[in-house]
Amino acid sequence: MPRRQGSSARADAYGSQRYWESRYASGSAPDRTDEWLFSWHELQPLFAPLARDVAIVDIGCGTSDLCFHLAEAFPGGRVVAVDNAPAAIETLRLEQRRSCGAHAKRAELHVLDATELHTVFAEPSDGVFDVAVDKSTLDAMLCDLKRGPSNVAKMYRSLSLVLRPTATIFIVSWRQPEDELDWLVDIALQSLIDGRPELKCRYSVEIHTAMRVLEQVHTDESIPAPVVYEIQRKACRVMERPSKKRKELSNEICIRYRTHT
Repeated sequence: MPRRQGSSARADAYGSQRYWESRYASGSAPDRTDEWLFSWHELQPLFAPLARDVAIVDIGCGTSDLCFHLAEAFPGGRVVAVDNAPAAIETLRLEQRRSCGAHAKRAELHVLDATELHTVFAEPSDGVFDVAVDKSTLDAMLCDLKRGPSNVAKMYRSLSLVLRPTATIFIVSWRQPEDELDWLVDIALQSLIDGRPELKCRYSVEIHTAMRVLEQVHTDESIPAPVVYEIQRKACRVMERPSKKRKELSNEICIRYRTHT
């Protein structure tokens, strides 16, 4: 399980698709499903306010069973999980056939690079998904110091195209709000804006801290616990011709903190 300050050769490899395919193919993960940072039990309260018929995409799902829990929690909706490691998706398919209930069997599993979401989920043109979940995928990609930022930007531009104009994005990350938030504002949010320049939106970010975390993940108290960044995108209007002015002038961003006790 990667740690926030990872500076080892292994941490550097987290940004590589080859590393993850090798990890999942070798069966080196300790459990049948390999959970990251928070389990469904910890995350469920954040999803509780959502309508039961929402469409959700889990980007870079790995072998987490989150998609199955989401399918059970939203029986009237649609749940899609994608990962660029074929071995990860095969593990989930085996788990789905072996032990999942009827609703969880409806979860759609795709071998797909998250930077290419728009190539598969292109219709309807106004977006497919109401909710997206990024559970440390951004963290892993940014471990590649050379190509990581551009790959994350590409992923969030693609995500913006498949999200409906009004949507929710959950980013589960080791990155702390007291650190620089350039990755959030200049990469993730700006790429969501760039992906749909015809939209004028209000972006609100609620930062959930002090949440209960998996004990096996957070064993070193000197390392801050992971955080959930909840991004709400609300479309104000659609412009027929996107302005040539800087797009951030046409969008409002508000960031606030919420501590869980």
